[in-house]
Amino acid sequence: MSNNNGNSNNGNNINFSEAEEVEIVNIGREGISYSELKKLHSLSMQTSTNLSRILATTTMTMIMTTSSSTLSSSSSLSSSSSSSSSSSSTPTIFSSKDVKISINNRNFLIPYSSFKENCKACNYFSHSFKNCPNIRPEFRDDDFCLNCWGRGHLSINCEEDSRIVPYNEDFLTPEEVINYLIYK
Repeated sequence: MSNNNGNSNNGNNINFSEAEEVEIVNIGREGISYSELKKLHSLSMQTSTNLSRILATTTMTMIMTTSSSTLSSSSSLSSSSSSSSSSSSTPTIFSSKDVKISINNRNFLIPYSSFKENCKACNYFSHSFKNCPNIRPEFRDDDFCLNCWGRGHLSINCEEDSRIVPYNEDFLTPEEVINYLIYK
């Protein structure tokens, strides 16, 4: 298949000249140029590749011993490595006390398969706040407001002050887990 505008088209890769500046505009938001979008995509792909490499080759187990507010302290995360260089184990990573990040627990760091929406309480994927494993069990019900965590109304109608999400002990946000994996 030929390309009449002079730019080469190898497979699905379309090469735009650097002089050609396309601006994507979202109504009510700042626009982003094509070159900025390319840089953002490149950074995203590089981060994804690095994270995949870390997850695939890491042989550590994260054990939460203190609250997430002391994440930077060396006692909040501990790791154990396999002494055998020939065997590699999959890392066990916890989002909160006794809650593994795994397919079996329906608790993912990133969108996976058909699970594209994140939990409105914890921001992990593949579950809703009604059955969020990262909030205390007594709040796993559809009768709670996500703003004040009171009963009897929805967050859209809430007139109360916002309250802290009742997370399980040692809860870590997805960002904290990813940062640990990248910068450990």
